[in-house]
Amino acid sequence: MKYLSRKDIEIIGNRVIQAYMRLPDFVGKTIYRITPDVLIRDVLGLNLEYHHLSLDGSVLGLTTAYSDVAYKVFDCADEESYCKLDGKTILIERDLNDDVSQIGRCNFTKSHEAGHQILKMLFPNEYGGSYKKIHFCLSQPQPHKRMDWEEWQANGIASVILMPEELIKQAMFLFSLGDKIEMINKVYATYEYEQFSAMADFLGVSKTALSIRLTQLGLVEKNFFSNPYDLTNVYYDGGI
Repeated sequence: MKYLSRKDIEIIGNRVIQAYMRLPDFVGKTIYRITPDVLIRDVLGLNLEYHHLSLDGSVLGLTTAYSDVAYKVFDCADEESYCKLDGKTILIERDLNDDVSQIGRCNFTKSHEAGHQILKMLFPNEYGGSYKKIHFCLSQPQPHKRMDWEEWQANGIASVILMPEELIKQAMFLFSLGDKIEMINKVYATYEYEQFSAMADFLGVSKTALSIRLTQLGLVEKNFFSNPYDLTNVYYDGGI
């Protein structure tokens, strides 16, 4: 397995985005958001298919570098159906893709699975051919006893290709958020939070993903997205 730094991941993601920007449909045009379907098919040359991947909706997406895998799908209630994975196909849960309220989660799932394929393309000895592992995106990820570096790296690549720094800064300008957001807090900074939320919709990402990316890029001063009331918590630090 390759162990990539965050700087390595930024470089990889930016190379993919540069290739995206060079697509004939985008040359000479202003790009406001990344469409994962276009990136997956036209930049990476992968197949993207939509199926019911589980009975309970727990599997949101999957892919593998291995070229001979049959995965059971649940498209037909009255008969068994299988999808053959050829090492260059990404499967996405159909209901997730069809739910417009979940567009941010769907886009990140697609980008995450694309991240695994990018790792395979760049490091075929570690992730190619005989690497018989299926990568799943789950609605409720299972807790791990230790860091899963491969999933961390795929998440990192997904974040960079879905939210490139230049597009983030461009969106911040369009939504009057300046060069840096002073605070993300839906209770105590309502205007900034409304603009931040609108920016997430504009970029086609979830507020959670955007909040994390802004912090990574140093574009937010104080991030209270997860707990807006943390601002008012007083912590006892000893003494009288």
